Amino acid sequence: MLEKLIKRLQSRKIITVKGCWESNFSEVGESGHVQIGINGKLYYIHRVSAAYYFNLNYNDKSWLALHKNECHNPKCWNPEHLYAGSNKDNHKDSKLIGTFKSLGDYQSNKSLNKTHCPKGHPHIKKGSCPECNKIRVREFMRKKRNSIRRYIK
Repeated sequence: MLEKLIKRLQSRKIITVKGCWESNFSEVGESGHVQIGINGKLYYIHRVSAAYYFNLNYNDKSWLALHKNECHNPKCWNPEHLYAGSNKDNHKDSKLIGTFKSLGDYQSNKSLNKTHCPKGHPHIKKGSCPECNKIRVREFMRKKRNSIRRYIK
């Protein structure tokens, strides 16, 4: 299955000046990494590439597909620019290139210190808004009752 997918990717790859392979038909996630669907699930394209070329299982969560420090292109899936590593390797690389974010960076993020949800309800604790949850449940139950009533009639 991966072989067929890689052949399809190879036929439509774009090679950049730095030798990166980019795809022009896949989704780009929040991180800028390209994603591709396999059996209804999204995977990062560089992970699929590493799994194929390094003969690894793309579903195995014990390894990460990482870009070598010479390649900072999140869209790249060239196996010569990738290596299989651990979370520790990823942290070490991100510290080297200056993109590492510590827990303190996330805690100082204003979104974590919000006191109200987007609809103006006060937050009692971290996580989702309890008032919005109640509204969602009520709406869900209302729709469910209406669908049952239509079915019974």
